[in-house]
Amino acid sequence: MRRGSVTAATAAGALMEIAGPDPVGILLLDDRACPGYGWLALTGLVLAAAGALALSRFAEVRT
Repeated sequence: MRRGSVTAATAAGALMEIAGPDPVGILLLDDRACPGYGWLALTGLVLAAAGALALSRFAEVRT
């Protein structure tokens, strides 16, 4: 943690919690969104990723 920030590490961890299991569920377990709601699932994934990236960039306290 000496070279990086805790905020960036937390944001990266949150992003991997979202982006890691999705391909496994879709590709290996044949998991799908309800018919007609695929756009909502994709929107949620994009918003969660954008939030994690914003957290890593803007949440660092400057001293």
